[in-house]
Formats: sequence, C-alpha cells, structure tokens
Amino acid sequence: RDRSLEVQPAPTVYVSYRQRPQATYRFDAVIRSAADPATTLSEARKIVTELDPNVAPKFSTFTQVFSASLHDRRFNLVLMGTFAVSALVLAVIGIYGVIAFSVARRTREIGVRMALGATTTKIQKLILSQAMLTAVGGIAAGVAASFLLTRSMQSLLFQVSSTDPLTFAAVAVLLLAVAVLAAYIPARRATKVDPNIALRYQ
Repeated sequence: RDRSLEVQPAPTVYVSYRQRPQATYRFDAVIRSAADPATTLSEARKIVTELDPNVAPKFSTFTQVFSASLHDRRFNLVLMGTFAVSALVLAVIGIYGVIAFSVARRTREIGVRMALGATTTKIQKLILSQAMLTAVGGIAAGVAASFLLTRSMQSLLFQVSSTDPLTFAAVAVLLLAVAVLAAYIPARRATKVDPNIALRYQ
C-alpha cells in the first residue's frame, strides 16, 4: 500500500534503475540493517557526501514514513476523539443536573416516603432506577442514530467495520456506567433528607 491504506496495492515490478532510468531528480534508496538506525543513517550520510557533496540527502526510517502517511488520519481521529470526550463530559453534567433538579423538586415526596417507612436503600434505588431508565432510552436512541452516521466514519477506519458490535456494546456500557456515577450523588443526597424538614418543604 504505497499510496494510502484505503487504496488496494497495485501489481508492482522492481527493475534495475540502470535499465529504466526514470525520475532521476528523486532517487530513493532502501537500506536494511540490523544496527541502530541512527548509526546506519549517519554512515549512509557520510557515503552520500563522499560521492557527491552537492547532494542534500533526506533520511527517514520506515516507522517515520508510515507515521507521516497517517498524519491526516491521525488529526481527524484526534479531533473526533476530542469532540467525543467533550460530549461525554456534557452528558455527565447533563445527567447530574437533571437528576439533582428532579431530586430537589421531589424533596417533599421523598420525605413522605421516608415518613411512611421507606428505607434509604429503597429511596436510593428509586432515584437510580429512574435515572437508568432515562439513560437507557438515551443510549438506545444514540446507538440507532449512530448507525445512520457510520458511512461518514468509514473513511477514517482501516480493517475495522463501522458497525462493529463490540465497539457499540463497549460504548453503551461506558455511557451506562457514566450515567450511574452521575446519578449516584443526587441519589445519595436524597437518602439524607430529614422527613421533618421535607414535609415542611415548599
């Protein structure tokens, strides 16, 4: 794949440069050595300088060449990764804010439940279950929407399906875990509501 990862390798024939002297303005030589690359390149530079001092050779390892070929792809992935992390942070803030607001509005209801004998565990389970119900609905909608956007992601992937089930499952589990953590603080706060204060709450 001498052009890009997306382009299939074409049939290639290697011949002696003396038989087909083409593109002499740019001549590439491949050096294979078991020695340290820095030492090998230093010796190669000396050889080129001895042959022609006017030539300014440029040396790169295969790792550097391969890394340079992925520069655009890496930039796009880093950009999308940044957006994804930002969206995850916003989701955490949103879930926490919604659940905290819901708990604050239901302070009197929670106080009544506790006055009637509801334990702190049941109150916590009630808040968390409602948060999880909302989160599962949001995750299901997000997964359905992501299937519609997979074609735009295909160009950024290599030998990985844009509808990889393992990736979708891992993201769904991650978002669910984030939702649990974001809802845990308001749920724990709800269990500490004093029934006497809650019943007088307006």
